[in-house]
Amino acid sequence: MSSVLQQVRKGLDTLPDPAVELTWNQLLTGYYEKTGQLALQLQSFKKYIALQDSLTNRQQELAQADIGR
Repeated sequence: MSSVLQQVRKGLDTLPDPAVELTWNQLLTGYYEKTGQLALQLQSFKKYIALQDSLTNRQQELAQADIGR
């Protein structure tokens, strides 16, 4: 894994942020694709999709709660 991605991962481990985690998984997926590590690419892509779905659901819940006021 590139040193830049490793540094971002360390930052996420220290200060978690779901939006940054989503971007990190997207970048990691691209990195694995470009380096021909297709099994790892698939793993990181699945994590990306799961987190994206989770964030989308959370946003929808917050919007519904706000509408319900």
